[in-house]
Amino acid sequence: MKRLFLTLSILVLAGCTSLMDKSHGYRGPIAVTVKPQDGIESTEPFVITSAHVETCGHGGCPRDDSYNHYRHKKLGYANQAVVFPREKLQLFISNAYANMLFTLVHPLYSNSTTERGIAPSRADETIPLTLDAEPFEAKLAYIEGYAADYKAKMVQFAPGTREHHSNKMLYEQGRYNLGREIRWQIRMMREEYLPQFSSEEQARIKAKYNPIYKEWFYRYPETDCFDRVDCQDDIKKPRTEHFYGL
Repeated sequence: MKRLFLTLSILVLAGCTSLMDKSHGYRGPIAVTVKPQDGIESTEPFVITSAHVETCGHGGCPRDDSYNHYRHKKLGYANQAVVFPREKLQLFISNAYANMLFTLVHPLYSNSTTERGIAPSRADETIPLTLDAEPFEAKLAYIEGYAADYKAKMVQFAPGTREHHSNKMLYEQGRYNLGREIRWQIRMMREEYLPQFSSEEQARIKAKYNPIYKEWFYRYPETDCFDRVDCQDDIKKPRTEHFYGL
């Protein structure tokens, strides 16, 4: 009887282990679809990057440093699913889910970052995920409107008052943010987007988008200054930055 009980226990444990191994520690496959907010399907693909940033359970998110920089890059066109493969992650918690980070880079869309908690999945379970892509022009328009609102509030108060100074600083910060966004967009194109293509494709992309990026770069010349008291003095000085192409 004891031998029978022991045999049954081993079979049950083996079955549990087999079932657990099918899902425990595995994430994906994940089918990522990029949905442009303007509904336009660009001829250029998005560069989609995935990374495992941390592992979480009911008790919180202890760091899993060995996977913080584990990345996959794939090219994907708008409204077409791109499948990231199923991965085995070294997780601390048996029922943990993984926080996965997805970034988008595209010449005409804002560089965005999306974080999602992905639960354990079996090999045949594809996890769908949709990422919104914001047109870069729309992002600039939003920040410009933010700055304009504070400029309108600023002129309602006399110079030297606390209200005038506060709104003036927020207006200047908004203008600075415009320049910062453009410089970051250029950097991401150079470091993350263009290296994914052949030298011939890089030349084609540069020729196509350099005029657009040049216009963006010089659209807000006063944004060379930072958010500080002498910002208006810096605006009057010659530019210290110039656009030399992607």
